[in-house]
Amino acid sequence: MKTITLVRRRLASVRQLHLLITIIVAIGSIGFGSIAATARPASAAKPAQEATVTIPVAPTENTAATVPPTIRPTRRPTRPPTRQPTITPTLAISEAIVLSPTPIPANTSTPLPPVSSVSWVRPIQLSGVGQYAGAPALAADGSGMLHVLWSERDPNTKLTAEGDTFFYTRWDGTRWSAPKDVLTSPDEEGVEAPTMAVSDDGFLHVVWGTGGIDSRMFYSRAPACCADKPANWSKPVILGLPVNLSTSLAIDRKGHIHAAFAALDGAIYYYRSDDGGVTWKAKAPLPGKIRTGGEYPVFPSLAVDQAGRVHMAWTIYPWPGSFVLYNRSDDGGDTWGKPQVIDHSDNNLFTSTRDYGPVFISVYTTVDPQGKERVHLVWDGPPTVERNHIFSDDGGKNWSQRYLIFPEITRVGRAGFNRIMVDSAGTYHAVAFNWHSIWQGDGWLPASIRFNDSGSAEQMSAVMNRGNQINVVYQDKTAERIPAVYYVEGLSSAPQLPVQSLPTISTTALLAQPLPPGQVPTRVPKPEDLIKKPVALPTIPTINKALPETNSSPLDSSLIGVLPIAVLLAIVCAFAFGSRRYRA
Repeated sequence: MKTITLVRRRLASVRQLHLLITIIVAIGSIGFGSIAATARPASAAKPAQEATVTIPVAPTENTAATVPPTIRPTRRPTRPPTRQPTITPTLAISEAIVLSPTPIPANTSTPLPPVSSVSWVRPIQLSGVGQYAGAPALAADGSGMLHVLWSERDPNTKLTAEGDTFFYTRWDGTRWSAPKDVLTSPDEEGVEAPTMAVSDDGFLHVVWGTGGIDSRMFYSRAPACCADKPANWSKPVILGLPVNLSTSLAIDRKGHIHAAFAALDGAIYYYRSDDGGVTWKAKAPLPGKIRTGGEYPVFPSLAVDQAGRVHMAWTIYPWPGSFVLYNRSDDGGDTWGKPQVIDHSDNNLFTSTRDYGPVFISVYTTVDPQGKERVHLVWDGPPTVERNHIFSDDGGKNWSQRYLIFPEITRVGRAGFNRIMVDSAGTYHAVAFNWHSIWQGDGWLPASIRFNDSGSAEQMSAVMNRGNQINVVYQDKTAERIPAVYYVEGLSSAPQLPVQSLPTISTTALLAQPLPPGQVPTRVPKPEDLIKKPVALPTIPTINKALPETNSSPLDSSLIGVLPIAVLLAIVCAFAFGSRRYRA
């Protein structure tokens, strides 16, 4: 009986001890919580979730590129139209010399290269259905991929620019990617007239205008591998203003980027970047500034040859054209000579109100399979829109006689730049306003193709890809249709050339942000600069420091947290002592 009583007392003691421990643990948690609450300000009671940054990494042969998530830019709101200036047509030019072409004699001892044949496929629409699509830009990289950029807007929206957002698509050799909106201008500006090029380091570069007489020229770049992600495009930087109608861009063999625009003050402004577009040098305006009697420059065109000579051509307005000019820099754009008058309007030749002056001159460089480089000038000439062509085999010092492209087609066109390119067999190809022609060695063959049934193929951009693919994008502006961007391909009988993989782009190059002209980076950002580090909690304030008003002091809170531990220890000791005493 005595033993049973002892067991019951021991069980009761254990239950009481368990209950006391539960109460003490609850009190202790409240006490320690009050200490932590006192140790940090109220604003830190619920720390914000840490933001993460995904750093783009260039792909290697076995791994794909890691790119940030897609961020789709919103369309820009409508801006009121900008009033265009009133032009008084007169004929005036200064600081220019008239070009006297020196015919290049034919080399009769060298047989003419074989003429390539071309087969064409039906055009496909790239832009969105029901959207107003502006002039497109086209570029091909060393891996054989094609890149297309164009502007879009709601057709019911009135803007001074052709669009409010740039859309992008890429052809990878098999199919076109889904078009994505990737780029907009800052400050709710419009976008129009892009010019695009790919550098050997794997970057896609683009310049564009914002529309109206207060247009600005912006620049941005993205890795060619991943330009379909908006987050991969650099923040646009302004290179110059005010831009008149269009801009131009070219990249030389050393990776230097050359850009130009025609300004409303009558000058052609030229810029150069020697570090892949991160910093820009603003050069002095080209000689031959024209802003007299209503005349002003428009439509600059840039090209750089293998020797580093920079070639520039442009038109003098008012409409329908007064002059087309050419200039050259033999030292990479540092200095320029006097502009040369390539062609000019002659009122004595005009016999109809449909007659035009010269316009849309463009300059190109080509290199044939034997390594021979040629500089080309092509323009719409007076008085009936003949496509004129001259070329130089000595870097622009001497020029050939004038040749006509599509001589059987007159009084139609005025649809933007005419394009010239060469295939891997050494055959020259020309495309303009829905037609294609081939150089036979001593002149151009008759037109061979109409790209589309409507007959409208304006603001054309073209490039030879893989040595035998003639790629053309254009704006279809048929009167009864909403303007749209189309792509058409012609396959030449010339051999296809091998392609190369895109170069690996370093993380440092991806993180470098372009700067406006004249600015230089203080330090190239490193990947760890974009990763948030843990923030240390504030230290526990001492009694001497001012504390926020509370119902208890830090010392009281500390006692509340320590007191349950002391009580627990006392009970355990008493229980152990009582058990030994009872056994005794």
